[in-house]
Amino acid sequence: MIIFILVAVFVVVVGLVILFSILNKKCPKCKKIGLKKIGEEEIDRQHTKRRVENAVRDSSGKVVRTTSKEIPVVRITYLVKYKCKYCGEEVTKKKVREEKPLFY
Repeated sequence: MIIFILVAVFVVVVGLVILFSILNKKCPKCKKIGLKKIGEEEIDRQHTKRRVENAVRDSSGKVVRTTSKEIPVVRITYLVKYKCKYCGEEVTKKKVREEKPLFY
């Protein structure tokens, strides 16, 4: 019974991810699913820090305490350009990605 529930939850989560990725490629003008990526341009790069929490566990697996530290990250902002294959509408969306620096 538990396996059935886990499989059902997994299928629902995967279905939602697929649905979101399909709807994200929907043209705002003609409403068809046909946006294709045609380019990407970096517009901003920030060196910042992000707080990360780690759980310290004992030998039985119980959480004894949590520790947190700040790690350096690079936050890169892109302008991603898409073009609809049906109507030719060009759409620009912002995308932000965080990366660890090379020498951390």
